[in-house]
Amino acid sequence: MFNLGLMEIFILVGVALIVVGPDKLPKLARDMAKFINDIKRTTSSITSEINNSLAKEELEKKLKLDENTNDKDSDNHNDEEHPPEDPLGNLTKKYQKDKTPLNDNTVTKEKSDV
Repeated sequence: MFNLGLMEIFILVGVALIVVGPDKLPKLARDMAKFINDIKRTTSSITSEINNSLAKEELEKKLKLDENTNDKDSDNHNDEEHPPEDPLGNLTKKYQKDKTPLNDNTVTKEKSDV
């Protein structure tokens, strides 16, 4: 946070010694350290709360998106007007017309023809 050099630290300690006095300076240093640690813990806690909240919201959005996608997919599969598309397309139709069984030799023969 602060980037103090050695000279600045000596000046701050000297001023604090003059203002507070040598008797109360150790107690003041302890109190300041406790205060700084409390601030660090509080900011760390707040940061983790915010991160957890953001992560929770992101998961909820993903779940809603997945639910909507699953609902649309189930609607499409139940719809008889739009059957699922054939990923092999015309290749399947060609072998169904020829009644040629589709096996490794057929695929290899077709590749060599091309």
